[in-house]
Amino acid sequence: MTEKTKLEKDLEKLKSTKRGRGKIIFFILFILIGVLFFFILKKEKALIEARYSIEELRFENDKLKMEIEELKLKLKQCRQNIVKNSN
Repeated sequence: MTEKTKLEKDLEKLKSTKRGRGKIIFFILFILIGVLFFFILKKEKALIEARYSIEELRFENDKLKMEIEELKLKLKQCRQNIVKNSN
């Protein structure tokens, strides 16, 4: 009878250590998922900022194109005025 109780105690001790390990593994997985979630959010924020920067650059590009066209028109008018004045 003494031997059986010792085996039962060893079995209970083994089960309790397995439960402890399971809790530790669950905790580590929970932390890893949290870190991964934080990393994904950080990258998503960077992606949104990059898209915003691209849109700003496109707007600036369009603005500069319009300025170039405006300067071309002014140059054309100046050339026409020079031709008129020279005649």
